[in-house]
Amino acid sequence: SLKSAPPTLKHLLVTLSCMFDTPHKLVEWSALSIEWNMVDKHAKKSMVYTLEDGRAHVYKEGSVVNETRLRQSDASLQLHNVTVGDEGLYTCRVINPLIYTDERRTGENHTV
Repeated sequence: SLKSAPPTLKHLLVTLSCMFDTPHKLVEWSALSIEWNMVDKHAKKSMVYTLEDGRAHVYKEGSVVNETRLRQSDASLQLHNVTVGDEGLYTCRVINPLIYTDERRTGENHTV
């Protein structure tokens, strides 16, 4: 017997929102790392899209993060030609190369 592919919802575009805080010292957008992954209904995790060193790696065909919006602290993912098989929990991670030092700790006494 032949298995049919999941039906395509022709030309359906879905945008998954992912906004992030811009640091005070603006970093080149290409220094940011963006990672989108998805967990399907069988709890299987898969990578959807990454952006590292200004280079996009598309693991799921038709997934796009808009470069212009990325410069405006928006790493939202656009999925083109979505099918029923694309259903799942999508997670966005934005990694900023700036390192903040915070010496404050709650509930501890420090002696200098």
